[in-house]
Amino acid sequence: MAVRRGEHPLWPHAPAERINLTLIPDAGSQLQQLQQRTNSSKTDLASRSTASREFLNARLRADCDLIVRDNSTGIAHIVRIL
Repeated sequence: MAVRRGEHPLWPHAPAERINLTLIPDAGSQLQQLQQRTNSSKTDLASRSTASREFLNARLRADCDLIVRDNSTGIAHIVRIL
């Protein structure tokens, strides 16, 4: 498969964008732990985080609640994202 410069092979219509950022120590540590636990790359984790945030924002804009329920106790909590 030929890939043009600036494009990702899994998303051929979306140009790739590179960013550099500095994380606070806690975020860097959490990212490293998540990377080890999921065996995912930092790029994949950042992409999934962005997609997840967009999904949640769309649901919240549509006046939906984000509810987390503990399956063992049945206790549910509404999550507020600021």
